[in-house]
Amino acid sequence: MNTLLRTALLLALITACAMGQAARTGTLVGTVTDSSGAVIPAAQVTVKNVDTAFVSKGETNAEGGYYIPFLAVGSYELKVEAAGFKAFVQTGIQLRAAEVPRIDVRLDVGAATESVQVTGGAPLLETETSQVSQTVEHQTIEQLPIMQMKAQRLLYYVEGLQIRGADASVVGQASSALGFTLDGVSAKTSVRDGIGDTNTSVQPALDALAEAKVYTTGAPAEIGHASGGMLSMTFRSGANDLHGSLEDRWTNAPLTHRGYLEQGKRTNPITFHQGQATFSGPVVIPKLYNGRNRTFFLFAYGRHHEKTDEPQTATVPDANMLNGDFSFPQASGGGYPIYDPKSMRQVNGTWTADIFPNFAIPKSRFDPVATNFLALNPWSAANNPGGATYSRTGPTNNYLGYTIYRAYRSRYDSKIDQQINSKNKFFARNSWNRHRQLGRISAGRTRSTSRTGPLPITTRLARCCSTKCGLASRVASPK
Repeated sequence: MNTLLRTALLLALITACAMGQAARTGTLVGTVTDSSGAVIPAAQVTVKNVDTAFVSKGETNAEGGYYIPFLAVGSYELKVEAAGFKAFVQTGIQLRAAEVPRIDVRLDVGAATESVQVTGGAPLLETETSQVSQTVEHQTIEQLPIMQMKAQRLLYYVEGLQIRGADASVVGQASSALGFTLDGVSAKTSVRDGIGDTNTSVQPALDALAEAKVYTTGAPAEIGHASGGMLSMTFRSGANDLHGSLEDRWTNAPLTHRGYLEQGKRTNPITFHQGQATFSGPVVIPKLYNGRNRTFFLFAYGRHHEKTDEPQTATVPDANMLNGDFSFPQASGGGYPIYDPKSMRQVNGTWTADIFPNFAIPKSRFDPVATNFLALNPWSAANNPGGATYSRTGPTNNYLGYTIYRAYRSRYDSKIDQQINSKNKFFARNSWNRHRQLGRISAGRTRSTSRTGPLPITTRLARCCSTKCGLASRVASPK
């Protein structure tokens, strides 16, 4: 029984790894023929990643077809060799995740030492699947002005989506139905929230991405939870050369202009930093290990650092209200009548009560709890008489204050790629986010350090830590 259980768990793990691998890699297929169109079986097919020198090999079957799966996103070289024919070499093949481009090869008769060199990419039209998708590649991601460097906002640049603020939806589905994966592993912590939500989705560093693919319809079977579309992101890998990037976006108060309708001056402090850095290359330990062509690393870090106090108009009780006077002579018709609950009585079958004189509640009638509460000075005094308006229910917008907002969001991504041989490769990746946020405090709070402001009733501290890991390997030979 224990052996059966262990076997079932192992099969489940292998299946999950295979699904994750298929979602983040491409597959190369094609048919090898001679100049007359006859198929060539047993031809040797070699596919080489030009950045990492990772090699995948296969052989054509009896129908001359070849099938090379699990190829990481990147640039490749295809080489086909057969006895009695010139070698065929095609370079400049760009593979993307979950795509199956077909490259058919025609071999010319000649010596094996001779070769035919072809330069060109994979075909633009993919005929092997019915999926409808759009891919944003790494070079494009680097050039796009992504707001706040949030990877999910790549959706703003993709056709076929409906954008509503920070949320996006596909073919009329709810925004929460849009799936989100990183290297084939779900990056949504909550299935009820949209992928634009900061605290329930893993936020990768933009420069660490090889590509972002959006499926609108016809998503492949290995990608689940895609009834409302899928945003599938794939991480880059290290290469034989060292690569790095560093970026910082910075804004402070002198660089920030107030809005056209803002009444108060922007004397409040503001600091906004949005930075990211990446570093990748081969794992090399001098005199101990040389990982070129075998072992590669990638590390990425992102930081969102925001501190701001923003002007805001709010409503606070005026001095008359705090003293029990609700007559509001500034309003047309004055305030509404306020009835004395102790005078409630029935007259000729009808309930009635006496109105407090001048619509004012005597302080002697204040509940002791309310008196003690008001003694704490929970509201600042009204300071915007020129901008206030009065209705029969009281004042509106009679205070100019500031909100207090602090947000610190850190993103860490690390990845290792390893080639054991041409048939066995694996990668391991970890993405970790740490969010700390002080929510906005009501505008009624003053910016001074003295305790003259109201109770910070709306203060909140939110923290979210999310971790996602992806691991995939292939031990089967190409077909």
